[in-house]
This record gives sequence, C-alpha cells and structure tokens, in this order.
Amino acid sequence: MKRNLKATVFLADKDFSPTRLTGDLADWKTGAEVGQPLPIALVVADYHDLLPIAMSTDRGEASAAALKDNGVLALIASAIPPLFYRALVNVGIVPAECDVVTAGLKNHEEIEIDFTKNEMVCRAGNFRIQPIPDPIGKIIESGGLLNHARRILGK
Repeated sequence: MKRNLKATVFLADKDFSPTRLTGDLADWKTGAEVGQPLPIALVVADYHDLLPIAMSTDRGEASAAALKDNGVLALIASAIPPLFYRALVNVGIVPAECDVVTAGLKNHEEIEIDFTKNEMVCRAGNFRIQPIPDPIGKIIESGGLLNHARRILGK
C-alpha cells in the first residue's frame, strides 16, 4: 500500500457488535460532514474477542461488510483469522496485525498507520505491523475486490 491511514481508535471487546459503532459515534461527529463515514480503526486486543465477530456462519463476510458500512477503515488485532482477513480485504478494510496490548491504545485516540514503514504511530510510540503484500494492498486501495476487478477490467 502506498498511502498512510489516519483514523480514530474504537476499542472492541467480546460483547462488540458492529451496530454499536453507529450509536457510539454520535459524540464523535467533530468536523465530519453529515453522511460521511468517520475514519475508524477498530482495535481488538484479545484474539478471543475477535472470534465472535470473525467466525460467523458466513466466514466473516457479513461482519466485514457491516464494519465497512459503519465507517471502519482498519481492523487492528494481534492476530486475524485467515478467512476473516480475506473477508476484510474483499470489502476494502485494512487488516493490520500488531501487538495492540503493548501499544496501550485508548478509545478516541488518533493513530496513523504508515504502510511504507510498516508501523502504527500512536501516543505511546511507534509499533510494527505485519506488512501487507502488494497484491492485497492494491485490492484494499481499490476499495475492495469488486472495485479492484472493475478497475482491472476498465469498467
């Protein structure tokens, strides 16, 4: 990926539901135009908290689409199950794997993900993220697999 991503942190726990994003974001509408999704980086600290989101009956496709519809641009977790990783990529969400427990991220904190250096920059410092391979980065930059296919086919 070639561009950096700036986002606001939303911490998720085992009781997380994508519909919670809409309600909790009512207080976040600082400077964002009405109708435009706010840049959100959903952070899941514990792998077991991610499983209910990722491992639904449809292998995570509906969960990934719901996250995208609610303005999530990136999902940051210490590990992301492979099928859910692919579902995130398919809808254009950045799957960033990083040791989030060490990072000590707080709700509403602004972060930046630098894909050229493969690091996440936050108040606590810079933390390494797993590199995103170029073919996957191109899909994400296109806004998902369907948009990427349209771009390749020229439609």
